[in-house]
Amino acid sequence: MTQPQKPDNRPSPLSIRLNAAEWKTLRELAGDEPLSAYVKGIVFDTRRHNPAASQLLLARSLALLGQSQLTSNIAFLADAARSGSVFDNESSVEVLERACADIRHIRRILMQSLGKRPEAAR
Repeated sequence: MTQPQKPDNRPSPLSIRLNAAEWKTLRELAGDEPLSAYVKGIVFDTRRHNPAASQLLLARSLALLGQSQLTSNIAFLADAARSGSVFDNESSVEVLERACADIRHIRRILMQSLGKRPEAAR
């Protein structure tokens, strides 16, 4: 005689569709952690810190900052502003100089987070 099956009280699993880039990013962010555990930890804020994912994000951010030549472009604008060839008001120069300082500060923090030694300020 067969036993009647008990109803399964567990909810059905959640599935989502990801494109290839989203899937790759999710795998990188999860690091060695199983994807389901990583996503559940993010959604319910129970996630343990994943240093590998943090390192990856920091390294990516630093690489993008370096490739952008943002600092040198803003420094060029600041020099032009100081010489009067771009802006003629003092507040524009101050804003550009502050932007340069902020970028240097962000770079320094990123380098320290990665355990790298920032090179001397230019």
